[in-house]
Amino acid sequence: VSILQPARPPTLVAADFEEIAETKEIIGRALRGASTSRERGMNVLLIGRPGTGKTELGRLIVAEFGGYEVAAESATGESRDTEERISAWNIAQH
Repeated sequence: VSILQPARPPTLVAADFEEIAETKEIIGRALRGASTSRERGMNVLLIGRPGTGKTELGRLIVAEFGGYEVAAESATGESRDTEERISAWNIAQH
């Protein structure tokens, strides 16, 4: 498993995030702007309690606008803890 991977398809749809539709659109405009100006990369940090749908929202945004995700699992298929994911994200920046 590499550090960055194509995002898996979301299991939720935009209607599942109606309460934050405006925020999703702001993120989309920022991603489109970065793409238009040929930025080398752009990161989006989603913060919230576990189980609130951050990963699914990220995958929905990536499905719509393109991008990658930091692998959440190790090469052995085990879930990476927070420290490992942050470390992987830091490596991916280079």
